Amino acid sequence: MSVLDSICCGHPQLQLFAAHLTKLTWLDLSFNRIKRITGLEELTELTDLSLSNNQISSLDGVSHL
Repeated sequence: MSVLDSICCGHPQLQLFAAHLTKLTWLDLSFNRIKRITGLEELTELTDLSLSNNQISSLDGVSHL
């Protein structure tokens, strides 16, 4: 999966497979009832992240972007 560069994911447990998506540049996690942003540290190429319509109260998990 190293050639995948964008994904619209409906599953809030992205960290389960994030280590295999190191070339991912675009990620849409909108409408997933996410409360905390975790597990995105492996996505070092990520430039676009959509988290709209979730329940996030802190952006601590995306400080590396």
